[in-house]
Amino acid sequence: GQQQMQPLDENSARELAQNYAAGNPNLKIGEVSEQDGSYEATIVTQNGSLVEKLLIDKQTGGMKKAF
Repeated sequence: GQQQMQPLDENSARELAQNYAAGNPNLKIGEVSEQDGSYEATIVTQNGSLVEKLLIDKQTGGMKKAF
């Protein structure tokens, strides 16, 4: 049978976002906040300027850019 995945917790969402930004040493993860069915993670420069926001699906771990 298929195994049900546990929904992501905030730490797992932060980890996914960190992996996403890991290729660029000038970026870091800012705030991670819970939305309905997803987390919103902000990616910021080292001095705190917003670069982009990611939506991370709690069920699948899928990421997409939030505009």
